[in-house]
Amino acid sequence: MYDDRNFNPDQKLPLNADDLINDLGLKALLQAMADNDNFIMDISKKALILGVDDEETVTYRQEALTDAISNIGVIEQMYKIVTNVAIESHNKFYFVTKPYPTFMIYASISIIEVFLNALNKIRSITGPDIGGFKSEGFRSLFKTLFDELNYSYIESIKEYIKTLGFDNDITVRCELGKGNTEGNKVMNHLWKFKRGQLSGL
Repeated sequence: MYDDRNFNPDQKLPLNADDLINDLGLKALLQAMADNDNFIMDISKKALILGVDDEETVTYRQEALTDAISNIGVIEQMYKIVTNVAIESHNKFYFVTKPYPTFMIYASISIIEVFLNALNKIRSITGPDIGGFKSEGFRSLFKTLFDELNYSYIESIKEYIKTLGFDNDITVRCELGKGNTEGNKVMNHLWKFKRGQLSGL
């Protein structure tokens, strides 16, 4: 949306937004753009109603839109990956009904794995030399994604997931409180780690 900053999806529409949409006949356009997707509907309203008044930003967006139309398959793949991650991560955490440490760790690992899988998919289709995209917006986005989601970064996440699995078991010390209830629980240091993993917690 901008070449020098991120689009703010939380900005408020003006009080006369609905009147503008009706007066300008934008309802049919917005429905066609959103295709029953509430998120896209909300962003589209803000992009159209709030708008911009500088030529460079308009040109930047028009070039990105041209790319999106010419490469609709790739755009749909990316959007599907992102929306599936949001749904799947929500579903995995939804079933953690009680804040027990074991459940929380398991849910956290599961969510990290969901995001890791999505990162791999995004990386596979967003290389810096991806053909068909010519706009500054998309080429800059793909280059950033490819550079930051590099092989070493993804491998480091995999190592952290292994560490969080506590394959070497853990020990915890605690004190007895009133009625012999446990209190002041502390996880002991974990010394046996494979090379490249955390050396202790």
